[in-house]
Amino acid sequence: VPSILAGMLEDGRLAQHDYPGLRLVLFAGEVFRSHYVSQLQSAVPQAVCANLYGPTETNVVTWYRVPRGFDGSQPLPIGQPCAYATVTVDAATGELLAGGGSLMTGYWSRPEDTQHAFVRLDGKRYYRTGDRVSQAADGNYLFLGRLDRQVKRRGFRIELGEIETALAGCEDILEAAAVAVDDGKRGTAIIAFVRPRSPGAITLVEVKAHCARRLPLYMVPDHIVFLNAIPTGGRGKIDYLALSRIAKTLNHSGSDHAAPDHGDQDRSPAIHR
Repeated sequence: VPSILAGMLEDGRLAQHDYPGLRLVLFAGEVFRSHYVSQLQSAVPQAVCANLYGPTETNVVTWYRVPRGFDGSQPLPIGQPCAYATVTVDAATGELLAGGGSLMTGYWSRPEDTQHAFVRLDGKRYYRTGDRVSQAADGNYLFLGRLDRQVKRRGFRIELGEIETALAGCEDILEAAAVAVDDGKRGTAIIAFVRPRSPGAITLVEVKAHCARRLPLYMVPDHIVFLNAIPTGGRGKIDYLALSRIAKTLNHSGSDHAAPDHGDQDRSPAIHR
């Protein structure tokens, strides 16, 4: 799982040991930030690294063999279909649809959920992944985010995952997350949370400049929040509900504030507007 590998790279001294018998490293289950992939290759240069993609309902349906010397400056693709899988993209929404031999039959005793989860195209049955993707010129698919994390702002549809990807493309940012809240006046406000590589590694002005270079104006966050750690849930994935609570407090205040304490995950974050 990427979050575990990231922890091993950051705190587990992974690069300080040799692993001569390690030939293959497969990771799946969540987005693996590109700079960590580059670090992983440096730590285990003899091993082949591969990014696997697939919901529980389909198992793995695409994979990407990371090329040697991957520099981490671009998002990591989820790759191309496995030999047993068929994938296509809904032209209207950008949603990835997955089919093939690994597709589940359905949810146990949940016929309505099963019916909603699948769609038929050209006589083939596909699972609606809920993930939005694009396809690069080389045929590899790129994960853009969840459809249910799309928001509308100033007349534009925005995928919060794209903002997170842009932020994570900065080498001085270890983790990034973005949420949207109703500000009660202008409509939707976007708050971005970032975990710097180290205290003082990057300034608020530098983060804003990075956003301006990587994102169109309507996608640039209204607030940038520095945290010592991004809150996570039981499975190690980002806790967006916790972040939304922080975002609402910040947005309603209209001024700079210190973030509330979040236990071991976040002892002394600084929030900047």
